[in-house]
Amino acid sequence: MKYVETIKTDGLRVQKAYKEVVQDEPQTDKKAKVRYEIENNIFDIRDSVADNAKMISLLFSMVYRMYEAMPEEYKQNLSEQDRQMIEFAINEFKNVQTWGDLKIQKEGTNAIISLMQRQNKVGQVIQQVYGM
Repeated sequence: MKYVETIKTDGLRVQKAYKEVVQDEPQTDKKAKVRYEIENNIFDIRDSVADNAKMISLLFSMVYRMYEAMPEEYKQNLSEQDRQMIEFAINEFKNVQTWGDLKIQKEGTNAIISLMQRQNKVGQVIQQVYGM
């Protein structure tokens, strides 16, 4: 990455800033090439962070549902400390409205499909660059 100085003016004020830009495509560094391909063809870092937050929310929601469906005799096999921690986290999670929850409420399984499609594209770039 490199930073380019930008200057904006409205006629009265001048605002100076720096904009992060992707440099020319790297030729030798595979990790940099993967990052370049992902950022230019799939999503930028901010979209990646948002997707990761949604994936974490989705994963936690699935674990919560699996724990709730778990028979009591299996839960009793957990140590008391683990069970308290799990149940505390679940109860806290119930009171939190996440971006992933909102996205799934609005789009249903299409939200999950779009997340997985982007992750698949990332995997394809890695496979192509690293020759896996």
